[in-house]
Amino acid sequence: MKHFSRLCIAVISFTAFVSYTVNAQSGRLYHHTPDIQKMTAAQRISGQGSNIDVVYHRCTWRIHPDSPSTASPAKYLRGNVTTRFVTKQDNVTQVTFDFNNVHTIDSVKYHGAKLPGTSIVWSTSKILQLTFPAAIATTGTVDSLTIFYKGTPPAVSGQALGYQRGGTSTNNYVYTLSESYEDRDWWPCKHDMTDKIDSMDIIVSVPSAFWVAANGKMTDSSTSGTSRIFRFSHRYPIASYLVSLGVAKYNRYHRGTVNIGGTNVPVVYNLFPGKTTNTYNTILAAMDKSKLELVQFSNKYGDYPFKNEKHGYYEFGFGGGMEHQTFPEWAVAVLPVGPLLPMSWHINGLAIK
Repeated sequence: MKHFSRLCIAVISFTAFVSYTVNAQSGRLYHHTPDIQKMTAAQRISGQGSNIDVVYHRCTWRIHPDSPSTASPAKYLRGNVTTRFVTKQDNVTQVTFDFNNVHTIDSVKYHGAKLPGTSIVWSTSKILQLTFPAAIATTGTVDSLTIFYKGTPPAVSGQALGYQRGGTSTNNYVYTLSESYEDRDWWPCKHDMTDKIDSMDIIVSVPSAFWVAANGKMTDSSTSGTSRIFRFSHRYPIASYLVSLGVAKYNRYHRGTVNIGGTNVPVVYNLFPGKTTNTYNTILAAMDKSKLELVQFSNKYGDYPFKNEKHGYYEFGFGGGMEHQTFPEWAVAVLPVGPLLPMSWHINGLAIK
């Protein structure tokens, strides 16, 4: 879905929206992907974490797009991910995550203590296996752990992007695009379309000149010394590949609200610096058409499913777009100025006309 030569804003914004509404009309829950029975095992489930149901992640990252040092190279990522889960079977002794071993595990904290090194094993180059000090005896037990790690995510490989850096000395930026399997290249997750994350908090620390784009509602952007710390709250189910970040010296445009079913949905765009005033105005006018589309699609298919958080776009370094929940990525180079809606859409195998 991410590789288009000419990409309509409407497709970016409403892919998840229409998928949701069509599924709702056919009696499916939003938590589940359409036609999941027809998907191959490789498409719907990674095989990791099958003994747990992930209910929450708190992701904390430090990102510095300008960092030039050997100790902290430009793509360097340091952070920690807390996973809250519910066991799906009795006597769970281990859990596995999809994660690329280009990263170093500093520690794993469980019940207030660090797991011993012998309990932290890469069973393959993309699977992290953790062994608990004692079995979790009962199905349905709520538990959690936190993985502290650091490293440099891999380079682009064909159409696989993951976590990348781009720009120039005056406009460096970092962005993520994890479809289809690159989420594991920059954070430990359960890459499984049958087990969406129920809820997330995303916390990102960056140098104060930078701004962060991410899923969900921004709840804080406070400064601390020379850094700014951003906090986002996302309270809708989300697949791990749709978790996204953009870090740049964004120009931010708050474009009012759109009323959807009695809720005023904030609309915000984050654009790279360095464009002319006329260019910005043209881009804003084109993107603003999606506000009308938001209303029309809500009237036809049901309310925009992320209305309690936001709607908007942010610019990134790939020549196309990606339908991240609440905040799709797009590239100015492919932004159309004419009509934004095709006559029909084909989304997740469903034809919408």
